[in-house]
Amino acid sequence: MSKRNFTLLVIPDTPHLKAIQLDMSYVMFWLIFLVFLGSFGGIGYLLYDFHNTDQSHNIIARNLQRRQQMSMLNQELAVLERRMLHLITSATEEPIPVPESNENLMTYQMRLERLRSQAELFTPILLKRVDAVHESIERTKAIPTNWPVEGILTSAYGYRASPTTGKWTFHKGIDIAAQRGTSIISPKKGIVVVSEYQSGYGNYIEIDHGYGIRTRYGHASKLLKRVGSNVQEGESIALVGSTGRSTGPHLHYEIRIDGVSVDPQKHLETLEP
Repeated sequence: MSKRNFTLLVIPDTPHLKAIQLDMSYVMFWLIFLVFLGSFGGIGYLLYDFHNTDQSHNIIARNLQRRQQMSMLNQELAVLERRMLHLITSATEEPIPVPESNENLMTYQMRLERLRSQAELFTPILLKRVDAVHESIERTKAIPTNWPVEGILTSAYGYRASPTTGKWTFHKGIDIAAQRGTSIISPKKGIVVVSEYQSGYGNYIEIDHGYGIRTRYGHASKLLKRVGSNVQEGESIALVGSTGRSTGPHLHYEIRIDGVSVDPQKHLETLEP
């Protein structure tokens, strides 16, 4: 049986260039094609990894910016507190003699108007800062600090070799190994906004805790709550399983603030569940 060959003819657009004729076997053609496909896949993976690295840098930058904003807010609040304390002290401790003439009375009236103006100026600013601090405190209180399941931490947040593909990828949560059927609880009160099967997460629940804070729970064997359910802290929401892309029974747990994943271990009360 003769070898199966074919001819590849490349004809350039410009007339002064000669046509190129390539004679090759089908084996050589498929070998070149596979090499090209592998090179293209490698470039795609590098671009994907660069995107994840860039996303990680954005997360770090946003967290740094948030800490800087909190520091500036605390400094402004301290300045306002000192100013208000000075105004209160001046208004209550400084003696105000009885006016002896109309001229002194006018001076007192001007002073009173000045104090009223200062109070009107500082009151809305102070109230605004108090509201901002109160919201920041409530936002911090809404971040979950309890472990959602009893088990063993098997994979941390950050870059790792994927257990299913072996590729170097960014892990946006933590994995906690536990026996199948172990109860998964909501670490804070909130509202269930997602309760469904997803190809990667498997049986998956997402809870909105308010103030831009959400938690995600993946690979459950059974979901116990529907979308719209109000859940309390410590209430069971699902059971541990191995659905979706999983190599064994465990919980994949994420915390997201304003849509950006953060390291759950930085907010958990203890290092182990």
